[in-house]
Amino acid sequence: MCLRKPPAYTQVHAAFVYSPPLTPVVQMAKYGGQLSLCHHLGTLMSRQLPAELAGVCVPIPLSSERLRARAYNQSAEIGKALAHARALRIEHDWLSRVRDTAAQVGLTAQQRRKNLRHAFLASTEVAGQAILLIDDVMTTGTTVHEAARALKIQGAKSVSVLILARAHPRLAKN
Repeated sequence: MCLRKPPAYTQVHAAFVYSPPLTPVVQMAKYGGQLSLCHHLGTLMSRQLPAELAGVCVPIPLSSERLRARAYNQSAEIGKALAHARALRIEHDWLSRVRDTAAQVGLTAQQRRKNLRHAFLASTEVAGQAILLIDDVMTTGTTVHEAARALKIQGAKSVSVLILARAHPRLAKN
């Protein structure tokens, strides 16, 4: 699929596979209000990724509605721990979600693409920067593609994606 239609990002590094026993831990961090788990997962993630990664960490933002409901952004919290462990800079305001979108869970790849089209806007501060885009779980790659596209439109030099856990491609719905 990537050969037919290349994504906006250059590379993806996933620390883990999204499967048990990690699945319920990630779900508790994401949906269960377990903020401390995000910090632990970010630290573990930092140990599993290539040592040579460099750039500015930019977490995937939540919609304002989802942020109000959860009271924190799990990707931002994971990113904070990762950035701290690797002595990397993190910028929370360089990427914003400009419209609320439906939850991606249960959507097909095509529905996910339509749901997230033009959902992100990047700051002009990303121009010329190597970006390390941080997210918790990657299933089809739609979220990180759309976010990376917004970053590239504003002139990001490169966008690498750092994922806590990658769903196995055969488990991702098309």
